[in-house]
Amino acid sequence: MPIDIQYVSSAVEEQLPFGQSGSEFIEKVIQLPIDLPTLTQEKIDHVLFDKINILLIEHKITLSEDEIQRFQRLYFELNKYIKSPRDINKIINVLRFRMPISNTEINIVDLIILEIIRLFDKRFYEIIKTHRDLLINHIHIPSVKYRLDSHNKKRTIDADKLDINSDQKEILQQLFPAFDALYTNTNFSNKDTLRKLKRIADENYFDLFFASLDSEINVSNKQILEIVQLSDTPDKLNKALFSTINTNNFDFALRLIIDNISLIKDPLILSTNLLDLVDTFQTKYDSPGLQLSPFSTLLLRINDILRGSNTKLTDYITLLDHNYHKKRIETLPLLIREVDVYSEKKDSKYHINLTEDELAEYKKHALEIITSLSVNNEIPVASHDTSNFLYAYWVKYGDKTNSDKYIKRRVQTSTEVLDFISQFLGKATTLGTSISRRTDLNSSTYESIDSYVDVSYLYQILISDSTYNQLMNIKQNTVDYFEDMIDENALSIVGNEQSAEFRLIIAKQFIYLYEQNT
Repeated sequence: MPIDIQYVSSAVEEQLPFGQSGSEFIEKVIQLPIDLPTLTQEKIDHVLFDKINILLIEHKITLSEDEIQRFQRLYFELNKYIKSPRDINKIINVLRFRMPISNTEINIVDLIILEIIRLFDKRFYEIIKTHRDLLINHIHIPSVKYRLDSHNKKRTIDADKLDINSDQKEILQQLFPAFDALYTNTNFSNKDTLRKLKRIADENYFDLFFASLDSEINVSNKQILEIVQLSDTPDKLNKALFSTINTNNFDFALRLIIDNISLIKDPLILSTNLLDLVDTFQTKYDSPGLQLSPFSTLLLRINDILRGSNTKLTDYITLLDHNYHKKRIETLPLLIREVDVYSEKKDSKYHINLTEDELAEYKKHALEIITSLSVNNEIPVASHDTSNFLYAYWVKYGDKTNSDKYIKRRVQTSTEVLDFISQFLGKATTLGTSISRRTDLNSSTYESIDSYVDVSYLYQILISDSTYNQLMNIKQNTVDYFEDMIDENALSIVGNEQSAEFRLIIAKQFIYLYEQNT
């Protein structure tokens, strides 16, 4: 009868009349008591390691030598929690459930360590769970709380306030390089390694350790493997992409695709379908703070996806044609710009390797598309999106003559002139907000407009309007600038360009610049 004598005696005593001893009752039942020696910590560790190893073999999980050593370093900070076979069984029962559903999705070493903490120190577990921003570096979507904390002063203060002992602090330092850097003046610079190892310290994987997989927030490696292997079957690929990837998990999903790039069967079909997917995102062109927009992020990743292609020129022309036929006017200049810029940046990891003849052929094709759009009056003259960049490539790949004729045909009133000018104004977003504001008309933007159309034509239309005629010979001290305004009425916010107040300010700025340059 193998029993824990204290536990059983206490349980028996609850059923006896008041005042009777449970241990005396047990003594009458047991004829020959034999006290087993307490298991040594070394023996407990050995038994646990053996059982974990059996699970790893059962689920065909292989750990590298580095990961095995990392597990041992972490475990020996925690083994004080594990004192009996019962403790071992609690761990193994949990891992028997977690390992099959977590294999290939998250780091197994971090999973084991976190489960030990959860089972035996729930307070410490909750500290880890609720201090995500403190423990990890946010690279792609910086933490609002620590975004401007470049020297980690605020992060260090918050770390020192954690209610943890020295052993727990050591565990956090080993699990989270960003936390370790606060105390050791070291910096784990290879963020890709954390992601590829699916470590809890990576911003994309942290949440997966604390909840079941939610495809609205995360996407699994298994799902991405299925997607890349469907890249030669457009219909199935399209269905899989649209059901799996969304605005919340898009950036992470793209990085997983690049991690599995060797498995992509048809890079061009995958790239085309990804463009179709991003076009459904309402925020596809939004760039909050220091973050790239989903579309800009995708273009950089497409360069990676097509890097091994032997038909790059055909691929990039096909992408351009695909968007042209889909009437995505605002995406065309961004596609053109990507090839135009990165074909020149030979030292960039995003370099597009086209020969001079191939690049010339691409530019010729892009000019043909822009010309076709102009014939059908499809190049906007008052857009709030990126389509106005088409004018830059129209002139760069052709000349000013055709764009000048087009603009004069489409822009013939003072209101149309000011709306045409306003679409070229810069946009600025304040860190920590999602509000975009228009910047002032500066000399650089003025010169760009002058390269698209004869600015004297625009000037003459403005001063022919009685509303703006009085602005002739305007002095600089009477010109209004958005940057000088407190802007309590939010006049410069994108979307207000067609208000009378906004147009008046742009008229003053344009007339002043024109008169200074003539």
